[in-house]
Amino acid sequence: MGPLTDEMKAEVERRGAGNPLVEYSVEWTTLGEYLGWLERRGVSPNVASFVGASTVRIHAMGYEARPATEEELGRMRELVREAMAEGALGVASALIYPPATFSTTEELVALAGVAAEFGGMYASHIRSEGAALIEAVEELLGITRLANVRAEIYHLKASGRANWPKMDRAIEMIEAARARGHSVTADAYPYTFAGTGLDACIPPWAHEGGFDELLARLMDPETRARILEGMRSTSSSWENPFLETTPDAIVVTGSVRTRSGN
Repeated sequence: MGPLTDEMKAEVERRGAGNPLVEYSVEWTTLGEYLGWLERRGVSPNVASFVGASTVRIHAMGYEARPATEEELGRMRELVREAMAEGALGVASALIYPPATFSTTEELVALAGVAAEFGGMYASHIRSEGAALIEAVEELLGITRLANVRAEIYHLKASGRANWPKMDRAIEMIEAARARGHSVTADAYPYTFAGTGLDACIPPWAHEGGFDELLARLMDPETRARILEGMRSTSSSWENPFLETTPDAIVVTGSVRTRSGN
C-alpha cells in the first residue's frame, strides 16, 4: 500500500489493490501514511506491514521486464529505507508474480540489506514452489547470507505431485542454514490447495507493462496463441502452475469485473 506514485494511486483505486469489489479513495502516498490512515479510521486489529519489493520496483521503473539500473536500484533502496523508518517490518517479495519475476538476486540482496540495517527481515514467496523449488530455496539462503538478514519463506510447499519428494531436501537445506547460524524460518498453511489468480499461469513476458498490457495481449489472436504455447511448455525461467499442478487440479472459484469494465 505504499510508497505510491500518482500512477500507482490511480491503479489501486481502479483495481482495488487486488479486490475490485472494495472501493475507497487512496488518501496516502507512503506506507507510513497508509498505516496512519488506518489508525484514524479506527481499525480494530493491530496492523503491521512489510514494504513490497515489487512496490518499490514499480515506483522506480514501472513494469519493465529488465534488471534495474544502478540509479533505479539506488532509488529503490532509498524507498525501502524510508518505509523502514516509518515502521515497516522488512522487505517482502513474491517472485512468481510479475514484475517481481524480473528482479535479479542482486537486486533482492540490495533491498534486503537495507531492511537489515534497521533490524528488519526479508520475507519471500520464493521464485519457485515446483520444479525449481530447490534452486529457489538456495536463492533465498544466498540472499540471507549476502545481506546478513533474517529471512522467512512464506508458504513453504512443493507444488505438483512430481515435486512432492523435494520437500525433504528443502527442509534439510533450511535446517542446515540455521545450524550455521543463519536466522531462516518458514511457514506453511494447513490445507492441500493453493489460491491465486489464473494469470499466474501466463508467462511473465506477457505481463510486461502491467495489467492493461496483459489484457491487450490476450485480446490479440496471434499473441494469445503465443501465450498459450508458453503455458503448455516447460521452462526453467518461471514457475508454470498450469503444468506443475495440471489443469485437472485447477478450480475456478470466482471472477470479478474491474471498474474499467474488464
